[in-house]
Amino acid sequence: MNGRDILEKMREVYLSFDSYSDVGTVESIGLPGPGLEFQTYFKRPLNYRFHWRSWHPYFGKSKPADENTVLSNGESFASSYNGEIEHSQSFAMMLAGAAGISRGSVLNILNILLPGSLQLSHNWHEMTEVRSLPEELVDNVECFHIIGTAKNSEDTEVWIEKNSFVVRCLKEKITITEEMSAQMRIEQQSMERVEIMKEAAKKAGMSDENLEKTLVHLATVGFEPMTYSHIYNYTTVTVDQPIDDTLFSNL
Repeated sequence: MNGRDILEKMREVYLSFDSYSDVGTVESIGLPGPGLEFQTYFKRPLNYRFHWRSWHPYFGKSKPADENTVLSNGESFASSYNGEIEHSQSFAMMLAGAAGISRGSVLNILNILLPGSLQLSHNWHEMTEVRSLPEELVDNVECFHIIGTAKNSEDTEVWIEKNSFVVRCLKEKITITEEMSAQMRIEQQSMERVEIMKEAAKKAGMSDENLEKTLVHLATVGFEPMTYSHIYNYTTVTVDQPIDDTLFSNL
């Protein structure tokens, strides 16, 4: 099988699953902090629970983790960020709120299980210029290894288990150009962004004095061009096993 055939088979297999769960991690090479840990539960037609733990980028695991969850039972959509519960009007809105702070991990597998869950400018599994690399072991499991282009040349690698065609590891390289840096500086200082910051600070209990200092800092902070990578490791994957419906109703 060539790389394109492997991707097509993988998508076909994920669409056939009635249920799916995993446990995994996100490592971010080139960014500070210890990364994330996550757990996924999915059951058709629209039952989804994604929980992740993240740590402060500079204090790391010397401080308690932030605990976050998004939840859908097909009729209601809710999120819990460090115990603060929010309700969304739609599945897509709930996912949009979690995409960035979960470093994309909330969507990577979901958008294969349920295509179009949240429309993105590019999906890793729709990469072009696909080619196969030598097969490798991931956690002692034989895997196909393919590379391709999702947004920039050869920015996506994936390791897919040979027997089951489930994803065991995904690596995405992100490049921030000079042009993107300039646009990020403008967006960070926009009125809309400032209001979002104020709302987040209020939820976190930040004092007015510290908020003002933060806003002053953001008005001058620079976003330097850089390249970094997210590595998503799916250490445990279980498919087509019973999942209790109450898991999708209680945060």
